[in-house]
Amino acid sequence: MSIHSVLVTGSSRGIGFGLVQKFLESDKVGLVIAASRPSATSELLTIKNKKLHLVTLDVTDDDSIVKAVEQVDQIVGSKGLTILVNNAGILQSYGFTDEPNRDVVNQTLDTNITSPMMMAQYFYPLLKRAADSQPGNTFSSSRAAIVNISSILGSIQLAQSSDNGIKKLLDYSVSKAGVNMVSRILSKDLEAYGIACTALHPGWVQTRMGGEHASITLEECVSKLAPSIMSLTQEQNGGFFDRELKAIPF
Repeated sequence: MSIHSVLVTGSSRGIGFGLVQKFLESDKVGLVIAASRPSATSELLTIKNKKLHLVTLDVTDDDSIVKAVEQVDQIVGSKGLTILVNNAGILQSYGFTDEPNRDVVNQTLDTNITSPMMMAQYFYPLLKRAADSQPGNTFSSSRAAIVNISSILGSIQLAQSSDNGIKKLLDYSVSKAGVNMVSRILSKDLEAYGIACTALHPGWVQTRMGGEHASITLEECVSKLAPSIMSLTQEQNGGFFDRELKAIPF
């Protein structure tokens, strides 16, 4: 099945940039919309591909989101937005024993939890348009889907058996547990409209965020993650999975 359009946030570098490249390479995807802050589009400007559309977006700014919705509406047209990939996020080293800093914690929670919620709400009309344009009532990437890029550090069950580095990533781990719940609730709220929602853990990736000592390269990540995003079904709706769609406990 073909995918009319995909929007990726945080697409100027790292996993977002890698996903954009993979979607552009795929003959399954018609339109690829790369969204990023205006100061972070330099690499994207070097890509010459008619499928690619650049949109300025700060996911923490509602006015910016509204403007992006208007731009994307013009790009996708009557078929709507098929897939929204909420990839934009931040990671800051903050643990319980650090100096208390409410601003750091709130920035992480706002970017990693609140922003995916806002993106889903603002882009809902375009996602519903995509779902309505497809026959039947099955859930799939080719109909309409929201993909929230999460982390295994957000697994509460796994945190009980291993600290997994979460002691120094308190706010980040909490934020990813939160976005997992957002994904589960949205899957229920959007079920009646044919829009799927899932959370995916890409792995610990060698990017500016993940660092040079991360366990996998960007190519190893997106070569698995992009095909998984393009092949979601009812089975993944509301769940939490790794880049190969293997289930991760909440």
